[in-house]
Amino acid sequence: MTPPLDQSLVRELDHLLSGLIATNEELAAILSQQDELLVAADAVGLQASAQKQSEVVERLQSLLSHREAWLNKVRTSDPSVKSISDWVQQVICPQTEQWREQLSVIKKSSDRVRRQSWRQWVVVQGAHRHQSELLHLIARNGRKTVGYGPSANPPSSGGAILDASA
Repeated sequence: MTPPLDQSLVRELDHLLSGLIATNEELAAILSQQDELLVAADAVGLQASAQKQSEVVERLQSLLSHREAWLNKVRTSDPSVKSISDWVQQVICPQTEQWREQLSVIKKSSDRVRRQSWRQWVVVQGAHRHQSELLHLIARNGRKTVGYGPSANPPSSGGAILDASA
């Protein structure tokens, strides 16, 4: 027989999961908007969007702190619990299936946010590299730096020859 569930843990988990879903969806919407703003090269819109994004990220960090506090409460009765998913697997109650579905939604939305932010990082890095190259060209009066030819460092004597067949 399983012990009765602490109803405060159940209420906290319901609140936590619904908050994570809403916050992840809001962050995904902001990142989608930023994708459009990047394509449109709207620096003013991006700056305004960055402020909203930082507010949502703060809320998400607060929810993650709340998650850790909730897990610590659960670990007082069961130290083997490593995550919310672990606990949900062990618990038998009417909300179990709902929690599993919510955890699945959270995982999918987190993956989408991760992909969106990674894509934006790649675009920003490419733009930064392009801007650096332009500044370098301007600084050298439009002449490119030669990447080969005579250099100040003479070739070294020594080293090893590797045989690819070995």
